[in-house]
Amino acid sequence: MWARTALAVYGLALPIVFLLAVTWEFVFEDIIEPLLIDDYRLESSVDRWESVFVVIALVALALIAPTIALARGRALHETAEQALRDSEERFRDFVEVSSDWVWEMDETLRFTYVSYDAEGEVDKALPRDAVGLTRWEATGYDPETDEDWRQHKELLEAHEPFRNFRFSMRNNSGEERFRRVSGKPIFDSEGTFRGYRGTSTDETEEVMTRRQARQAERRFLEAIDNVPDWLALWDADDRLVFSNRQYLDVIEPIAPGRLKPGITFEELLHHVSASGEFDRESDDREAFIAKRLRQHRNPPSFATMRRADGSWLQISELASADGGTVMIGSDISARKHAEADLRAAKEGAEYADRAKSEFLANMSHELRTPLNAIIGFAQMITHQVFGPVEEPRYVDYIDSIHQSGEHLLALINDVLDISKIEAGRADLDESEVDVAQLIEDCLQLVSVRLTEGGLSVQREIDSSLPLCRADARMLKQMLLNLLSNAVKFTDVGGLVTVSAALGQDGWLAIRVTDNGIGIAESDLPTALATFGQVDSVLSRQHQGTGLGLPLVRSLAELHGGSLELESRPGVGTEATIRLPSERQIGV
Repeated sequence: MWARTALAVYGLALPIVFLLAVTWEFVFEDIIEPLLIDDYRLESSVDRWESVFVVIALVALALIAPTIALARGRALHETAEQALRDSEERFRDFVEVSSDWVWEMDETLRFTYVSYDAEGEVDKALPRDAVGLTRWEATGYDPETDEDWRQHKELLEAHEPFRNFRFSMRNNSGEERFRRVSGKPIFDSEGTFRGYRGTSTDETEEVMTRRQARQAERRFLEAIDNVPDWLALWDADDRLVFSNRQYLDVIEPIAPGRLKPGITFEELLHHVSASGEFDRESDDREAFIAKRLRQHRNPPSFATMRRADGSWLQISELASADGGTVMIGSDISARKHAEADLRAAKEGAEYADRAKSEFLANMSHELRTPLNAIIGFAQMITHQVFGPVEEPRYVDYIDSIHQSGEHLLALINDVLDISKIEAGRADLDESEVDVAQLIEDCLQLVSVRLTEGGLSVQREIDSSLPLCRADARMLKQMLLNLLSNAVKFTDVGGLVTVSAALGQDGWLAIRVTDNGIGIAESDLPTALATFGQVDSVLSRQHQGTGLGLPLVRSLAELHGGSLELESRPGVGTEATIRLPSERQIGV
């Protein structure tokens, strides 16, 4: 614009000056100058035109200097105006993107400006138009009754800067909002107070988040305080960060006033150790402290400690993610007392069982001697060694006495054998045993019962079986017990199979299989228990002590072997005696 103005000045001024100069030189000079100058001399046309151009040049020069000055001033003015506009635009941009709001007050402490966003956000805005009001008027507070606002008003009236004055208010929707304001007093060049400028921030979300966090923390601490166990948290420097009420109840009577955040575990341990509250393995207090520190500093760790009052504590320590330690303690007195009672009861039962077994083992001679006499005299009378028995019924009676004696002796032998094994007084009389021949001998002994029961026998014996190092009497007793059970619990027409072979692991397996009534899987533990009898119709038809299978298992285990029992009701039973490979000779 200034360029157009300069061109206009030149376009109008120079032609006018040219006309005036020509008129003067060629018209008025010849009229006026002779009147003024006595020796006036007429100029030539060339001289006259030179004068005209000189005048025009002088006028042009006279016009150029102010035009240049005007142009420079105008340029500076426009530059300043653009800088101001840029500054205002930057200020508006900052205000728009900032979470803070900008405000101004005059010297009467009344708002003269509040940034647009502050008024535009309805849920965060002041409950009324703030312009023309003081801050306490806009927010509805009375400095005469509210101490915080009284101090804030006094600070403003003293024209002092302030930072982070916090207050809450209700917005137009009635919701509580939280504000934080800061301000700076403004003075003119003469030092006269002109008002305040400052910022305001809505921190409702932060306040509500802090409230929720405090509520959650309070609920968490209440929950921790109400658990039956005690808990303590130690940081990476082994200083106490937190402990619940239960831990305080344990430590406070021992070390009054010591359990505070910041105390190290070692410091607390020295106080606890000095109290004598906990039993130590020895009188060496430093050794006790060193051991407890090693446990504490190398989690996970577990420690059990007995208190002076007889109660017990179990301490578990785990490493936290930040390098600290979480310590949890439980009162296990009830469990310890229960364990002690159980241990005492177990020891009492074991003692009674040992006493019973020792009694029966010691009574073996006293029990067997009279029975052998009864059996022997019954045999003599049955065979009428010293002459005939005149009454035939006596012979039948004596035969019954003999059979009953034999049965009773077999039962007593089983009981005594079990008792000896349980008392640890059973010894092996080992020899080289031909297993195949032993099986044949046993089958011969039960052949009559097999025939009377209408049962068939199948043999599956490996002809290359090696000799076995074992107690022949015990091995024979084991096999006879299994065969007796097979005969006893198999119906007429049934099949009993006896097999013997070495397994892939080198162990000898002597197996007796029948297709009798079988045993339910749930009843197998009962069948293997001492004096245990499985309840079934067939089993009630045969008397017994329930010692057969337990005795076989005990005798097999005495040889380092085992008894394996598999059975299904209505299918049959398979009992296997297994003897270890080291008992096989020449293998």
